[in-house]
Amino acid sequence: MIKRLAHLCFKTDQLDRMIRFYRDVLGLRVKFTMAGDDGVEFGYYFACGECTFIELFDQRGAVRQWGGEVVKLKTPPDAQYQHFCLEIEGIETLRESLVARGIVATEIIVGMDGSRQCWIKDPDGNSIELMEYTSNSRKRRTSQQIGGRKARQAADGLCRPGSPPSWHSGRAVCALRRIVPPAPVRCFRPRTRCSGQFPWRS
Repeated sequence: MIKRLAHLCFKTDQLDRMIRFYRDVLGLRVKFTMAGDDGVEFGYYFACGECTFIELFDQRGAVRQWGGEVVKLKTPPDAQYQHFCLEIEGIETLRESLVARGIVATEIIVGMDGSRQCWIKDPDGNSIELMEYTSNSRKRRTSQQIGGRKARQAADGLCRPGSPPSWHSGRAVCALRRIVPPAPVRCFRPRTRCSGQFPWRS
């Protein structure tokens, strides 16, 4: 089961500029760094909420540590890569702050998914979407609808078909327990033959 995007990794030839951009301009906290056997730091992990990170690696430092060869980085950088997106609260304030720092930012528009967005680039030219959800955002509506269904399922004491149960004191505990307080449910098949297929009431 995929839980979330864990990290996005970039290699760069201008690590100092990239660090200043993500740390000082965007305000992302450096969670931890990685140093090679020579003691030189060549990897930086920036926290992007919960357990999601942006990783920056100095290309030459990575080659010294792990082998390989230094190559010319692609130009333009979006030849295959397109962009990554950061969820924002207060997009106008952030955009004004970025522009005041000399960062080129597009005007704020409402995208096809109903979310507000503007675009910037990091020093290596990687495109970054800054997005703020609205009440009409398709992604947010989908998330709320899913959360509502899961809460109703857990409140009924039943798991949706296919939800993997976890066993506690001989009883299957609904896998949706993270949505509402856990509700033990009875497996309707012998434990040795349980496939996690619980009855579902719509």
